[in-house]
Amino acid sequence: MKKFILISMAIILQGGQAFADLPPNDLYLLDGKHRRPPQIDEETFNQIIDKIEAIYAPVVQKHSAQLEIVRNWTDPTVNAYAEQTGNTWKVSMFGGLARHPVVTPDGFAMVVCHELGHHLGGYPFYSGMSWAAAEGAADYFATQTCAKRIWANDLEENASFEDKVHPTVKAKCDEAYASQRQRQLCYRTAMAGYSLGNLLGILGGTQVSFEAEDRHIVTQTKESHPAAQCRLDTYVSGGICGRMIPDSIIPGKIGDGSSNDKNAELQAGVFSCMNADMRAFGARPACWFGEQRSPIVGLQKWDWIEVVGNGNGIPEPAEILSFSGSLSNASSEGFAGLNASLTSSSAEIIILKNTSKLSELPAYGTSDLDSQFVIYIKDVAYCGSPFDLQLQLKSKDRLGKVDFFNQIGTHEESWREELEVQKHIPDKGKGRVIEAFFVDRAFSPIALNIELKIQHRYISDLRYYLITPAGDKLPISVQADKLESEDQTPTFLISAHHFFEPHMGSVGLWGIMIEDTYTSDEGNLQSWSAVFDEAICEAN
Repeated sequence: MKKFILISMAIILQGGQAFADLPPNDLYLLDGKHRRPPQIDEETFNQIIDKIEAIYAPVVQKHSAQLEIVRNWTDPTVNAYAEQTGNTWKVSMFGGLARHPVVTPDGFAMVVCHELGHHLGGYPFYSGMSWAAAEGAADYFATQTCAKRIWANDLEENASFEDKVHPTVKAKCDEAYASQRQRQLCYRTAMAGYSLGNLLGILGGTQVSFEAEDRHIVTQTKESHPAAQCRLDTYVSGGICGRMIPDSIIPGKIGDGSSNDKNAELQAGVFSCMNADMRAFGARPACWFGEQRSPIVGLQKWDWIEVVGNGNGIPEPAEILSFSGSLSNASSEGFAGLNASLTSSSAEIIILKNTSKLSELPAYGTSDLDSQFVIYIKDVAYCGSPFDLQLQLKSKDRLGKVDFFNQIGTHEESWREELEVQKHIPDKGKGRVIEAFFVDRAFSPIALNIELKIQHRYISDLRYYLITPAGDKLPISVQADKLESEDQTPTFLISAHHFFEPHMGSVGLWGIMIEDTYTSDEGNLQSWSAVFDEAICEAN
């Protein structure tokens, strides 16, 4: 039996062993004790499930299975899960979740849709699983397909959200849809996602907002639960994507098996929105979804030209630069009347000329932009800091983007320490590992590159921190790559790139700390390295 939990953890039961991606929550202890009353009673709980079950039981039958929704109204658990046993596709819903005061009736409906998404959402799947869509895919399915199906005919209720929706989301829905009916459904879907985002924020100690956006970019698709803001972004994106998964299709699933390869992504792209297909509006957010395919339209070549600067061709503070380039099209579809606009989220960048255009971009061809873009790098810009530029591409019915990143000045390796060790990583509650090193040379670090070689059965149990000379404990986001190993316990290469704020000092005692967050398994740190990069700017 395999279970996938929405809120507290994703549990996979294999041979009786449970693997948790997130720690369990104890919100069930507050059931019936909240100061605010619940928004859902038992009758509403059942009405919501009745409606969704009536729509999706026939859909599940098309996949030669039976849908079973278990109603645990009296159970205080703040959770929900999906499982498959043979041809029975089960969704279990709990009264504790429905009774939480921040959960609206529509938010609860989206939980049911999320669990159905594990069964029907398709690519990307949990690795090694034959049926279960990853958490982000289930979130996206909830608003991109399920919400549109269950609320399509609720015209009066949908219209009531005209005055309730946040203006940021309203603008996105209005841009995505020409029909007022579709816009109103989009409003409702976004507000349902916000209800869940609030609950997830409570669980993680954070706040979510329609005005914010999770700007993390994963290099590989995250299968477990993303952060609360990322999940809200996913609900909104699913609602504004103007495509739906057909009842008869589970993208990436063939027979009794599933696939996470590029062909599965290509199939999923036909029924949803992805940046690679020039469908950036409503695309699966990059904070959990790592597209394997390159965008069909890309910036083929471009060159910096210093309008005001020292002439070395490197972007540096107080310089004005222009660049032009050509776009390439890797698809069989040509694009006409393609407008290009340049944007940046970096505070150091002012865009002086931001528009260009292409009269035509032929299939499998290239075309030059008709004019140059011009940017100014502020004189107070921090040497070595990264900056982003984004080329927005828009035609009559398509919207795409090309992200490209650069850095102010250049950088070079300034200090390195590496060591072979054999250090035990204790289980949760039994200690932690700290590798300390002293930097005795003063410079302005731009980044610290860390590599750790770790032997551990469940590498996702571990968390990593950087200890600065000032005593700050900074969480480190890492990427784990499995190495060839003859041992029963696998070995992983853990890599991280930590960027520093301006004027960070280098001299002092630093440390890399490793903590185990889950019980039952221990491991070993075999080696580590730490490399500081220093920023260099020649401009005066």
